[in-house]
Amino acid sequence: MLKEGQTQQVRGTVQDASAEPGVSSDDCDAFVSFAPGAAVREATLSAGAQDALYALYNAAAKRVRFEWERHPPHASFLSSQATFVGSLTLSSRRITPVLESRSKNSPAQSAIVKIFVDRVAHVAEVLRLFYHRQPGVEESGDRLFAEVRWLVCASTAPTQIAPNPWAAFPELDVRFWVYGAYTPTSTPGAPPCIVPARAIRCQLARGALRTKKGRYWVTTSFERDADMMGVDVLSPEIQA
Repeated sequence: MLKEGQTQQVRGTVQDASAEPGVSSDDCDAFVSFAPGAAVREATLSAGAQDALYALYNAAAKRVRFEWERHPPHASFLSSQATFVGSLTLSSRRITPVLESRSKNSPAQSAIVKIFVDRVAHVAEVLRLFYHRQPGVEESGDRLFAEVRWLVCASTAPTQIAPNPWAAFPELDVRFWVYGAYTPTSTPGAPPCIVPARAIRCQLARGALRTKKGRYWVTTSFERDADMMGVDVLSPEIQA
């Protein structure tokens, strides 16, 4: 487990992201400065996080069970406890989870990130960062996880912006999102609410745009890899 300020140079996603279904070694930057912050508490995971870890650990074979399940002798039960981390510094930018933020007005201001799943970029707010040690799962313990909620991509840019002034600048990676909306975890095709923290590609900035037909969130990327700027975000089946 990394201590505060300790940095790793990560090639691909190393073991963390490669162990997550749908996250491949091609989905993250080749060299990323990755420094988890200090642990802040031991606490119980959310029900959604427990369900996601259960699915992850049992993706290849049945290794853990809920206590209420029928089980053989000496079965390993999913641990509901985790060690929560206050922040993550990625390529010199500090990501502070929404639930660890000290900002009352804009708790998500430094928690908005781009994450690659199945070679498609998704945008999410990081709710929590945590380590989870699971008896019976060898690779658990030192892997930093992120619990996230996924933004809902607006199917089209606001109609009031015609032509789109950002279309000529794909390197800015300007995207529009349904204001205040998040993808339910039960949505078909939606990625899991738990991902390895090393699957995070970069941080994003977010603002609000008011139009005659309503408000939109607008994001722009701090992506350093020019080849990945302007990449398609979200798959059509989970857009608004």
